[in-house]
Amino acid sequence: MDLDCNSLLMSLSSGKGLCDVPSSIGDLSKLVSLSEKRLSRRETIQKTQSGPLRTFTRHDSSRLLQRTHSESTLPATVRAGNVEVKLFLAKNNLTTDSISHTLFSVASISTLSLRQNKLDRLPPAIGRLVNLEELNLATNRITHLPAEILLLPSLRNLRMQPNPLLRPPPPSLEPTSPTARVLGPLTTHFRVPSLREIVTRFLLEADPESGVSRIKGWELPPRFASHLFAPFETTLAKPAPFEQVQRQPFDPLANICRSPAHPEQARYYVEPAVERLEWIALADITSEGAGGKKDIPIMHRGCSAGCLDWLEEEQAEHELDGFDPAELSD
Repeated sequence: MDLDCNSLLMSLSSGKGLCDVPSSIGDLSKLVSLSEKRLSRRETIQKTQSGPLRTFTRHDSSRLLQRTHSESTLPATVRAGNVEVKLFLAKNNLTTDSISHTLFSVASISTLSLRQNKLDRLPPAIGRLVNLEELNLATNRITHLPAEILLLPSLRNLRMQPNPLLRPPPPSLEPTSPTARVLGPLTTHFRVPSLREIVTRFLLEADPESGVSRIKGWELPPRFASHLFAPFETTLAKPAPFEQVQRQPFDPLANICRSPAHPEQARYYVEPAVERLEWIALADITSEGAGGKKDIPIMHRGCSAGCLDWLEEEQAEHELDGFDPAELSD
């Protein structure tokens, strides 16, 4: 198969009965392209190995790569992660918890197909795939999407059907503006976080002096029970054997509250204090979405009780924008 040297197509994993995506998937972020332009079949390249030089035609380039050992021979323009990755994992037995968070550290992924699996939700870490253009989640068990899906600036194609998506609440009898938000009820899990939640958030934040997460400098006391360390694990920790892991380790990079209530700081959290569903039109999520029907439920999360108040405030602003003060004079 003839592929562009700046693109990697991985489709061999579709329909293979895969049950997990291991943490080694993160190695895809280290892929490099040895050339910014496509080599013609008649173009010759030199063998970069000690000994007599000879030339190879295009069809011998694989031999060249296998025999190249000196890092100093790589072009100066080579950058890690500059290869576009298209990943197809359709028709497998993948669940949400069986997909390593390191998958979402491969920022060069442009196409991700998880069609026809057993996903019951999409991890919030999806918001880290800033170059994602196509996402296929059809034929799963997903009821809603995380609000982090709105952070993807390049997303132009999102396929969701069929999935048991939650339906929006019935329309009220009062007329509403077409721009008004379609919101579900606010769910408040707690107003005062537990001591464990407070301590965990403190450790995940950056130290004001060093700028490094406090947890990186935290030392375990001797004979520390392993199950107490579980909430602090990240994808950077040494992975345990898959059969011993019931759920993926906590991913702090996916649990960040970006509420306008604290615009000066993006706060980490383990458990959200509040959650609220909003139904959004496909055109508002993707650059090529069509239609104005608000049928995609997304879940907003906040770290404190007032973090989602902006949903109501923005809706009120829309209503104010349509208000004509001249009506009061009639």
